[in-house]
Amino acid sequence: MFEFGDVIPAGYSIEVITWENDGDNYQTCWQHGMTLEEAQYVAKVLAGTAPMGNEFVKPKVLAEYIIDNTAEKEFDMCMKFFGLDAEFLTKTGGFDAIDSFAVYSVLDGYFANSDSNYGYDFLRVVDEIKIHKFEQEIQIPAPLMIENIYCSR
Repeated sequence: MFEFGDVIPAGYSIEVITWENDGDNYQTCWQHGMTLEEAQYVAKVLAGTAPMGNEFVKPKVLAEYIIDNTAEKEFDMCMKFFGLDAEFLTKTGGFDAIDSFAVYSVLDGYFANSDSNYGYDFLRVVDEIKIHKFEQEIQIPAPLMIENIYCSR
């Protein structure tokens, strides 16, 4: 979730909770430093993938879904958060040329697929998305270690 020393910028963050297989192996991923409009866009797109979850999904299908659910005014956000050139794909229909690994590398930040036992093209189920507002930048403080006790030597 958060590491000691992490800096969370002021603004909006989304918390994406996913699961795989039979409703186990929950994962939580965060995206920080967003505007409210950006957070709502990403949440809308990710929430719509829930029916596709718990299955192997071809990158072309996932990219088409993302583009179909991106309004023209959201094209910049589509590139920023999903790495897809919505304007180009809308005009050319060039979904067959999409780099599978690139699509899933971007989505890994939201779905934590790299932890999946099923492979990079297995889509976890989006269970819940929360939008948070951080009024000011915060840093997660590091604790001061007082003692370190080894027990298995």
